[in-house]
Amino acid sequence: MIIDGLTHITKNGVWMYKNYDASLERLLREMSKTQVDKAVLVGNPPLNDNDFVLEVYHKYPNKFIPVAAFNPKGLNDKQIEMEVSTFKQQGFMGIKIHPRFCGLSLDSTEIDKVLKIAGKHDLVCFICTLHRPPSVPLKRPLYDVIHEICENNKKTRIVLVHGGYYELLPTSEIIRSYENVLLDLSLTLPRFAGSSIGQDIKFLFNTFEKRIVLGSDFPEYTFSDIYKSLRLLDISVGDFIGVGPFGENLMRFFNINTNSR
Repeated sequence: MIIDGLTHITKNGVWMYKNYDASLERLLREMSKTQVDKAVLVGNPPLNDNDFVLEVYHKYPNKFIPVAAFNPKGLNDKQIEMEVSTFKQQGFMGIKIHPRFCGLSLDSTEIDKVLKIAGKHDLVCFICTLHRPPSVPLKRPLYDVIHEICENNKKTRIVLVHGGYYELLPTSEIIRSYENVLLDLSLTLPRFAGSSIGQDIKFLFNTFEKRIVLGSDFPEYTFSDIYKSLRLLDISVGDFIGVGPFGENLMRFFNINTNSR
């Protein structure tokens, strides 16, 4: 089974500030064209579109894995508990925190609280690791913050969205001993395939294939871009179908049955 590990859509097909077609119809066409069986469908904090994500999931339950966007800024423990509990009751399988959109630093106490409560409710937690302006400087390496997050949340299944971005390789070394953490390569793979980071990605395919996840970050990219980037890196798709990066790693995280299509 092939799973696109990160996708977004909008009701009207308009994608924020870019001239991309973010419609459900286009995503379904792209999934069909690239033989993607399922996609992780993620809400967006600026769009406040969790209800739409659920609506699409209920219409296509075999096609999508629903993940709610959550902005915990300014919330106390009780409020975060209530929000996360509601997501679970609504049928979401995970939640995503986008620090830049939420006005939070990756090392904020709110994010740590969400992680702990998500683990308590058995929800996968996606954390965006793309750290650049307007995010405020961390004043220490990004991978050091990620290390702290992993060490403090061993009971929560965590997907590091974009995999530490420009700090991909050190991030991969940090999380090796944390079996509850996956490294998502969406955006990072197609953006940096032609750079030295592309060689780091090739290294990870050969040494870390049980812990990496491929996603398109649709509509920013498509799974066709993923295949194109892998060809550029001389990575044989056939060698990794059924091994982990294309779906099995996420299936394990979400407890998806192999016959669920």
